[in-house]
Amino acid sequence: MCCDPARLCAKLHVSWCVGDARVWPRLCRAGRAAPMPGRTPISFVFPSRSKFLSDKWMTQKQFLKVEDLEGRKPWWWNVKVSSLSLSAPLTVLPTVSCSQTIQLLREKGFDQVPIVSESGLVLGMVTLGNMLSSVLAGKAKPSDPVSKVIYKQFTQVHLMDNLGKLSRILETDHFALVVHEQIQYHNDGSSSKKQMVFGVVTSIDLLNFVTRERERRVSESSDRDSSERSRHLSAS
Repeated sequence: MCCDPARLCAKLHVSWCVGDARVWPRLCRAGRAAPMPGRTPISFVFPSRSKFLSDKWMTQKQFLKVEDLEGRKPWWWNVKVSSLSLSAPLTVLPTVSCSQTIQLLREKGFDQVPIVSESGLVLGMVTLGNMLSSVLAGKAKPSDPVSKVIYKQFTQVHLMDNLGKLSRILETDHFALVVHEQIQYHNDGSSSKKQMVFGVVTSIDLLNFVTRERERRVSESSDRDSSERSRHLSAS
């Protein structure tokens, strides 16, 4: 079962009872439970647009699987992230200074950049806004290495993840880091997996893809209709 009421309420430190069965049938299926010691008994009412327990929140907390939203998927939902036309990734070494990184982002027109090691391993992310605020607040100097303002609170997606998962992430995050795994073999015959940066994807990238594909589909449909009409006219 992808949505376990006991598991959900244990995580929220409450006891559970019947909610809105129309919206959350799995949460309500077991009926009413007695309050557990040390937990506050409350009634959950889950409106369909609730910010607290929305589909997005449920999937993020792994109480609901993306696959359970089958009936609501748009046509692009199952398209792979690898289908997006992403630019070659811009990466920065942790030893590069904050001032150099800020200048680089301004020149390239980017808002964020992955920080990677010499071997290409992802160490974290920095954003233009975060660096500027850190420098202006005196938390970092322009000459400090960018590793001083690095942060790791970002979301990763893989090339084989679908756009549905990506769209959920971009509802709350400004970007997602696209990574792919590389298997590296060593002299002793062992192997290890490394995550390498493939690109940074934003809402604009997803919107451009959906718009472009929709226009292509409309154009192809129009061409087919024209060809069909031409065949009918020729036959008559």
